[in-house]
Amino acid sequence: MSDAVNSYEAQVRISLPEELAHLRPRIAALLGESLSDKDWIDAVAENPDVLDEDSWVEDAAIVLRRKLNLRRARQTTEHVVERRLEHMTGDSRYEALSRLFAHEAVDDPDISAWRSQYLPNGLVSEADIGKVIARLRRLEPQAVEASVLVNRGASPASKVSGELIDFARRRMSYPKGPDRLASITVAPNGPLGRLVGLCERLSRGYRWLLDEAIMWALTGRPPRIWPIVTTLRITDRASTSRIVLEVDPRVSRGELARAYEAARQDPFVANRLGSLSARQLRPQTAELAIFVGLRLDLSWRAMQKAWNDVHPDHTYIDARAFCKDATLAWERVIGASLSKDEREERRRDLRASALLGTPPGMIPRERRSDGKPSS
Repeated sequence: MSDAVNSYEAQVRISLPEELAHLRPRIAALLGESLSDKDWIDAVAENPDVLDEDSWVEDAAIVLRRKLNLRRARQTTEHVVERRLEHMTGDSRYEALSRLFAHEAVDDPDISAWRSQYLPNGLVSEADIGKVIARLRRLEPQAVEASVLVNRGASPASKVSGELIDFARRRMSYPKGPDRLASITVAPNGPLGRLVGLCERLSRGYRWLLDEAIMWALTGRPPRIWPIVTTLRITDRASTSRIVLEVDPRVSRGELARAYEAARQDPFVANRLGSLSARQLRPQTAELAIFVGLRLDLSWRAMQKAWNDVHPDHTYIDARAFCKDATLAWERVIGASLSKDEREERRRDLRASALLGTPPGMIPRERRSDGKPSS
């Protein structure tokens, strides 16, 4: 390891008994790839008691596969597309809260110390934020925090050498022109990383948005207090997508209803999920959707015959009418189209999610040029 790595903060891990080393190739064979020292140590740390070697190896391989796939998935895929909306009511109390909270937070000792050290000439204008950020980035530390794999006998009080696990990082967003945010990665132990950390703490207490808290720390502009913050979490089906509302308990029912309806009508939702029906589903429609879902491998004619055999009081003579009602029932319940291509896509998605260890249906698909979801 280089001298620079010796300056990283070490995360001490216990070395493993040599008598377990013969199990490592067996796990690697089940995974179909070699194991790093860190992954091998993680496998034993998860379950250090080996009572039955065959069962232990299988269980360890399952746990490791999940960890490896989640790690890769975080690096290569976007499981859920998110968008944040802020909803302001006409209540003047939130403008007052914005100014009062900003005034109160000035007395925070961490903010006072950070401003004294890094803004010696006082608060800056919004136009100068970019220059300030550039100046503070030049002060980023040469020795950054990281986790390092070290031997059990290493002394925490001394410099150590070991396998680098990961750097510690923080994401920082700040205004860069009208309606535009710049995003950078900063070291937690640098001036900007410290700023992000203390602004995160204040944001949790005052319900500020983090980028507005950073703006306040630099310029003094009071962060807005949003009585309703909406997060749109969109998957490939309406039934597994979610609208998450964070609401001040003093918001009226009418304002909450308007914010929810605005979220449902947002183009971000419509462009991915199509129209959303809030009408309550009849039991018969739900039953038809279940019937279809349990027989997706049948032809429409065979499915129609099976339905008529089970439901003599509600038979379908016209196959097209059955197909239309069954398709609509499926779409009303699942929130996605029903077709042969869709069924095959769903099977591929389940196989891929099992292989990757990721939740099924979490990667939204692109939409066709006609605005409908692609299969």
